[in-house]
Amino acid sequence: MAEVTDMQKDVDWYYANLDSLLPLYNGKYLAIADGRLLGDFDECIDGVRAMEGAGRKRGTYIVHKCIPLEQERREWYYRSNRVRFGENAK
Repeated sequence: MAEVTDMQKDVDWYYANLDSLLPLYNGKYLAIADGRLLGDFDECIDGVRAMEGAGRKRGTYIVHKCIPLEQERREWYYRSNRVRFGENAK
């Protein structure tokens, strides 16, 4: 499995290039490895399948939804609360 620092480099590349990626890929899932965009997909699982089909092992790439940072924070907060408290929590 790749070092965490390798994946972190891809995450860092994504955020460093987000402003130029958004106009082209807003709402798409981006497959990134080695600091390069390898593909864009409508569904996350399609990106994972494409990367594995190309011979990449899990942990050697990221598939990340390309959305504005503020939207990403809201979605993460919503998901984390739903997992922590359950969907029916009041």
